[in-house]
Amino acid sequence: MKVTCGVLLMACVLLMSGCREGGEPKTAAKPNTASAPPEDWSLTAVAPAPVIAVDTSAIAAAKTEWPAVVAQLTEFRRTGTSLTARVVLRNEGVEWQKPTFIFRDVHLLDPTTGMRYDVLKEPNDKYVAAANRLFQDRFSSDLDPGQSVTAWMTFAAPPPAVKIVALKIPNIEPFEHLSIQDQ
Repeated sequence: MKVTCGVLLMACVLLMSGCREGGEPKTAAKPNTASAPPEDWSLTAVAPAPVIAVDTSAIAAAKTEWPAVVAQLTEFRRTGTSLTARVVLRNEGVEWQKPTFIFRDVHLLDPTTGMRYDVLKEPNDKYVAAANRLFQDRFSSDLDPGQSVTAWMTFAAPPPAVKIVALKIPNIEPFEHLSIQDQ
């Protein structure tokens, strides 16, 4: 009973302290929201994407699914019946990353005919590519912050009449509309 009376007394005191002489409750001054946007304190707020520098010597660049790792195509050259692509992966972030992709999923695509050109294999079933020492079917490398690594792959070249293709590598946005450099 004493607790209920105490709570009621506190509620009355708070109610009365919020009233003016006219009997109306005081209203808080509204903040000026026109000058600054409200801060987003939600857990779903997305941080702005970091600005990633791209080499001016690169043929093309693409985002990757590895945080703050950028992929830059530095060579895309056809020599006879093969085509070599070199992709530099650079870690622009502050955390260690491990870019990895399996060569059977890497290919060139002729957008006109839909023809797919895969990474070449040697007679012993090894890919003609920068493969991991332990797992010969994939590219995988530890990448410390600020470090770069080159992944190269050799494909069966499209016919000489084909001048534009796309390069598809898992976990990297596609390199579209690439002009083949003939040697």
